[in-house]
Amino acid sequence: MEDRQKRIDDRGCSSAPERPSRPSDPFASCRSAVEFPDSRGGAPDSLLTLLFRGLDFSLFTPKKLRVEHDGKSFTHELKKGHVLPLVVHDHSLGLKIWIEDLEKKMIKAWECDLLPTGRWNLSIDSRRVKVAGNLMPKNGEAKHTSKSAAKETVSKAQQADGNTSQQQTRIDGGQPVHVVATIYTESNLRLLPANEKYRALIIAAGQKYSLTPQSIAALIDAEAARSKDGGWREDSNESSPDKAQGLAQFFRAAWTDVFNMQISLLCQDCKTMGKEQWMKKRLEAKYAIDGAAAYACLNLRNFASATGFDVEGLAPEDKAKIAYLVHHEGLTGARRLVQGFPEPYTNEKALARLELQMGASGDASRYVEQYRGNSVEAYKGWLFDYIDKKINVQHFTVQGAENLTKAARNTADIVASLSGQAASPPPQPRKKDPSLQTSVPPTTRNPGPSSTDADASLWFDPLEICTIRTAHLASKRSAEFGWTRDNEKRAHKGLDLAAEPGTPVRAVANGIVHFGPMPKSGADYGNTLVLVVGINDLPPDHAELFRRDNPDQQTIGFFYAHLSEYEHEVQFASNGEPISIKVNAGDVIAKTGCTGNAKGMTSIPLGAHLHFEVRQIALLHCKGLTNRVNPLPYIVNCTNP
Repeated sequence: MEDRQKRIDDRGCSSAPERPSRPSDPFASCRSAVEFPDSRGGAPDSLLTLLFRGLDFSLFTPKKLRVEHDGKSFTHELKKGHVLPLVVHDHSLGLKIWIEDLEKKMIKAWECDLLPTGRWNLSIDSRRVKVAGNLMPKNGEAKHTSKSAAKETVSKAQQADGNTSQQQTRIDGGQPVHVVATIYTESNLRLLPANEKYRALIIAAGQKYSLTPQSIAALIDAEAARSKDGGWREDSNESSPDKAQGLAQFFRAAWTDVFNMQISLLCQDCKTMGKEQWMKKRLEAKYAIDGAAAYACLNLRNFASATGFDVEGLAPEDKAKIAYLVHHEGLTGARRLVQGFPEPYTNEKALARLELQMGASGDASRYVEQYRGNSVEAYKGWLFDYIDKKINVQHFTVQGAENLTKAARNTADIVASLSGQAASPPPQPRKKDPSLQTSVPPTTRNPGPSSTDADASLWFDPLEICTIRTAHLASKRSAEFGWTRDNEKRAHKGLDLAAEPGTPVRAVANGIVHFGPMPKSGADYGNTLVLVVGINDLPPDHAELFRRDNPDQQTIGFFYAHLSEYEHEVQFASNGEPISIKVNAGDVIAKTGCTGNAKGMTSIPLGAHLHFEVRQIALLHCKGLTNRVNPLPYIVNCTNP
């Protein structure tokens, strides 16, 4: 199992870098971001999107919430179906969030002393209710008690042969309650409904390898590609055997390590097979899940042997984080970081590694400044915090932290306890710029297409779920950008993203839409539009791509084709040209279709897709690949890159 971040392992090989990303937002209706005023200058550290979910992972919108950062707080009311993006300049000052409960009292829902840097979805979960419909108290006689509701739900689960059974009802004076059958909550393991089919396999692997099922689920979740319903994909990279494949994203080298472990299910069941046969087992969930646990144990065993640390004495939740540390850094890198062996990191090497990991969207030098100029401590701080966010065991427990016997520790404390050294110091707040105001309350920004402040700029992928098309093509490669058609003799000018006709298409950034309705005589691209975006309206990581692809331009074009309809009625000027309109990032601007040479592609199995291009000069149309660049690096979340 290999991490998608750039790293060098003990074999001297590396995986491709990936800029910091966030999962696809489930809503396209959010147009504004709330920014805490900065008294320190510079770009923000964290761009967070707040999402709220019930016990069964259903999304809900709290009517009112309060957010506190750096001693400043604000109360915000959300409309149904909206999310709240937050712009935070100093990640070291933490964040607290309260939401209004059913009695209109503000209760603390989340607190963090150190925020992740970059772009993240911040999922705040309620384990008390499954949210659906109106959850406000209702007048009238209660039809159930808490005890009777629980009994009824368990009975329904048993009658359904152990399948998940959930019930929402109103009890005790009209208050809502969510009851989950004990079958559903076996081993206190909380899974997305789409991943329920893996429950038995995860529990079995936990028992076999002395890990908790929550730890195994967290390790898999940190790697897995997602399907449209959010579930882990067993068939990830099925047509690319040299890439990371399957549920747990194993590369060939790591899968070979698993095969060589006699305890692994892969070794026991497949040792008489040829190599290519057992390599294909990466795509089968029972081997991938068992392999993920086996590989974690292999990393732990190697780390313990090399360091002499008492890894076996760690709690299972702590073991998961150490396993991921070794997985991310490689055995040699992990030892160098926590033991200074075979040679300690120098400030120069640590800074280079931090710059590589943070990418264009981060400011490594400013980050080092917060760690008192110590690049080694800065890299440790970044890495340990990254692991804490990726391996969130608590996320996979049904009960809340207050019901567990022992709270999960952070990675810095785990490493300190193993090595006998003091924990790495937390980052200092960024230095204040006395020329900037400090008493301004948090503000809500609506950055327009001509905005010159990139800090509040947002990015939305063109579709909520971006999956490269494979249907009715020789391979996925034919849907990608470049000389990919007809045995590499014909150019494909963009990226085909699979989409059922009628799927909402989003503006990727603030910009101006130029419409291109299909003429009566027809056109290969059908109905099209071009979104013209300026460099100041792109997030930092996309702006860096912009500068690399478009060094002499101040705008870039995003081209959408084969559309069925536009979200806005097209108005025409006196000269017959369509009138352009301004839009915000995330606005629905059209719907996918099968116009032009996509005629007849009425479903995904028949090849239905959105053709998406990135053009250097936005409104210039050229033949071949002239004026075009690869769109894939601009897509934040692609399910099958």
